[in-house]
Amino acid sequence: MKNRLALSGHLLLCTCMLLFASPGSAESNTAYVQVRSAVILKEPKHLASILKRCAFGDPLTTISHEADWIRVRMPNNVEGFIHRSALSSQRVSLAGGKNFSGGVS
Repeated sequence: MKNRLALSGHLLLCTCMLLFASPGSAESNTAYVQVRSAVILKEPKHLASILKRCAFGDPLTTISHEADWIRVRMPNNVEGFIHRSALSSQRVSLAGGKNFSGGVS
C-alpha cells in the first residue's frame, strides 16, 4: 500500500512539473504584473525593442517559457516577452494594512 501511494505521489508530482514548469510548454494561463511598471519586449533579451509598457496588476496571458523569459499575449493580441520576475500567477492589488496611516515617515 505504501509503495502504491508513493508511486501515485511521484506520478502526480511529475505530471505537475510537466504541465507547469516545462520550458516552451503550450499551456495558457493568466499572469499579473507584480511590479510598478514592466515592458513587453519583442525578443527575450533585456535590450530588445519595447512593444508595450504594462502597469501593476495588468493581466497577461502566458503562452510559453524560455529560461527566465515568459512569452505573453496582451489584451490586444500582440505577443512579446516579459522577464519572469515581473509576473505573479496570483492576482495582485495594492491595499493598506490595518495600521496603515497613509503618510510617509
